Amino acid sequence: MMRRQKVIRNRRIFTKRPSRWWPLLAVAAVIVTGCAQSLADYSPAQSPRDIQVRWVSLDHAVLFEPGTSVLTTSERFHLDAFLEGLTLRRGDRFLVDTGDTGGLDPLAQARASSISQRLRRHLPGVDALMYAGGGAPSGGARLVVGRYVAVPPNCPNWSRPSGSNPGNLTDANFGCAAATNLSLMIADPADLVRGRSLAPGDGQALALGIQRYRANKVQNPVAIETNE
Repeated sequence: MMRRQKVIRNRRIFTKRPSRWWPLLAVAAVIVTGCAQSLADYSPAQSPRDIQVRWVSLDHAVLFEPGTSVLTTSERFHLDAFLEGLTLRRGDRFLVDTGDTGGLDPLAQARASSISQRLRRHLPGVDALMYAGGGAPSGGARLVVGRYVAVPPNCPNWSRPSGSNPGNLTDANFGCAAATNLSLMIADPADLVRGRSLAPGDGQALALGIQRYRANKVQNPVAIETNE
């Protein structure tokens, strides 16, 4: 009988003993709650700062003498002013709309040739393709200049505070400077759409330098002198 009372007494002492871990758990819960990101602070990751490449085209109506392919003085002046204002570059595409006659009309071909000759004064080595677009004025043709344009991203973006980022999301201005600089420096924005095809490589010509080096027949560069 005495042994049973002792066991019950030990059980009561064990159940009434306070836990040492409760204060620590309470402190941890407060810390986690304070560091947790609220719904007001949360926003999805910002879209990447990419360059937008757009195709734009500008046209200019060119009038000729009736029944001829001769440009008048005023038409040559307006055409030159149009081409000079575009700052032509190698990546531009040139089309000549000769109307509904198409490429079978000798007069349309002569007019397209006259425009191409005037065009080469501003950008040597280029030629305009002739097509029947139906947009040429009566008694003339329409020159269409098309090009790719690189549009820089709309940044910097300060829609979200830069100092508070509890969600560790990508910064809204990440990549802004690199994309803007590339869009302003690229010579032909068409290269951002598709790359250029590589020309065939001449392996024999490339190996000549190694052969001369091994044979101790390296050709020194030509010395350049300046006259004072």
